Amino acid sequence: MSIRRVVTIPMYVGPLLALLAGLLGVLLARSARAAETSQDSLTPLGRLLNSDGTLNLSNGSSGALDPAGWYMEYAPDGAPIFKPANEPAAPLPPGKEWHALGSGLNDRVEAIAVAGAGVYVGGYFTDAGGDANADNVARWDGSAWHPLGSGLNDTVFAIAVAGSDVYVGGRFTDAGGDASADCIARWDGSAWHALGSGLYGYVQAIAVAGGNVYVGGWFADAGGDAGADNIARWDGSAWHALGSGLNNDVNAIAVAGTDVYVGGVFTDAGGDAGADYVARWDGAAWHSLGSGLNSYVEAIAVADSDVYVGGGFATGGGNTYVTRWDGAAWHPLGSGLNDQVRAIAVAGADLYVGGDFTGAGGDSGADFVAHWDGSAWHPLGSGLNDRVYTIAVGGENAYVGGRFTDAGGDASADRIARWGPPVWHVYLPLVLRQ
Repeated sequence: MSIRRVVTIPMYVGPLLALLAGLLGVLLARSARAAETSQDSLTPLGRLLNSDGTLNLSNGSSGALDPAGWYMEYAPDGAPIFKPANEPAAPLPPGKEWHALGSGLNDRVEAIAVAGAGVYVGGYFTDAGGDANADNVARWDGSAWHPLGSGLNDTVFAIAVAGSDVYVGGRFTDAGGDASADCIARWDGSAWHALGSGLYGYVQAIAVAGGNVYVGGWFADAGGDAGADNIARWDGSAWHALGSGLNNDVNAIAVAGTDVYVGGVFTDAGGDAGADYVARWDGAAWHSLGSGLNSYVEAIAVADSDVYVGGGFATGGGNTYVTRWDGAAWHPLGSGLNDQVRAIAVAGADLYVGGDFTGAGGDSGADFVAHWDGSAWHPLGSGLNDRVYTIAVGGENAYVGGRFTDAGGDASADRIARWGPPVWHVYLPLVLRQ
C-alpha cells in the first residue's frame, strides 16, 4: 500500500467532522483487514509520527498501519494530530462568533441576499474589499469581493435572488450602462437588464415567488398602470397593480404561499383604512392584520404561520418595536427592544433582528443586533458599534449589514460581518491505496 496526503480544503466545521470521522473509520478498518491478512506487515502508527503527533511522511513509508493505542483530533489549522488513547481529548471547536468579510466596504450596507456560496450586497458604498468598480452592489464568494459588471449609479436598498437572477432595487437610474434600468434591474450573472421601462421614484423592498417579482417603495403608476402605486408585480414581461395599491411608502415585503405581506408607512391598503402600516394581499384583495400597528414598519419575515414584524411602533403589552402575528392576533416577543428594528431574518426556530437598539429583553449587551430563540433574547457576542440595516441567513451563518465598523471587536468588519462558525482549513485523513 502507499500513503499520501490530500490538499487543504477550506470548509466550515460541523457536518464535516462526521465525514472525517467516517473516512478515518475506513482507514482504520482497512488497516485492521490488512492485519488479519499479514500480522507481520503491520507498521505501528507511532513510527510515522512527529513528537507533536503530526504525521511524518518524508521517509516514503508503505504498508498497513496499526492504529492501536491512538486516537485522532484536529489542530487549530485543521491538520490531523494523533494522540495516545490514554490522553484526554481536546475541547470541541468554538461556536459562533463574528467574522469580517475581507476588508469590508467603504460605506453603509442597506441590503443582503444569500444564494449558495454567494453573498450579494447593496448600499451606498463605492468600494468593496479594495475593488473600486464595486459601485453600490457587489458579491462576496467566501474569500473575495467581486463587482457586478460596472455597477450602478446610485444607492441600492433591496436585493432578492431567484436562481441565477439577482434583482436589485434602489434609487439608481442606470445599471451597467442601461439607462432604462430606473430604480429596478436584473443581473443574469454577466449583464444588467431593465424591467420594462423601470419605475419613477425609488424601490425599498423586493420579494420573488415563482415567476413573480414583487416590488415596493415610493413610486406611482408602474408600467403605466395607474393602480400600481408604491407596490407592483413584475411577471417577467409586464408590470401589474395589486388592487388599487397603497397610500404611502412600502419598506418591506415577504411572501408565503399565495399571501404577500407588506409593511411600511401607509395607512390604507386597497381602500381598507384599518390596514395601518402592515397588510396582506391574498392575490385578489387587501386585508388588515387585526387593527394594524401604531407606527411604521421596517421589516417583515414569515416562518410557517407566524409573521414577524419590526419597526418604530410601540403598541404596549411588550409589542415594542418587534411583534408576531399568528393569523388572528399580535403577540409580544418577551419585553421587546429599547429602540426601533430595521431588519429581521428567520432561520428555523431562530429569529435575528437588527436596528438602532442597545437592549433586547432587558439584556444591555444586545447592541444593534440580537437573537430570539422562541422564549428569550440573546446578544450575538459583544454586538456591534453602530446601526444594522439588513440581515440575511445562509446555512449556519447570519450576514449583517449596516453602518458599523466593528463586530465583536473585529475592526476589519466594516459595514458587513458574518455571525457563524469559524472557517477551518482541514486536511482530509490519510488515504490508503491497495
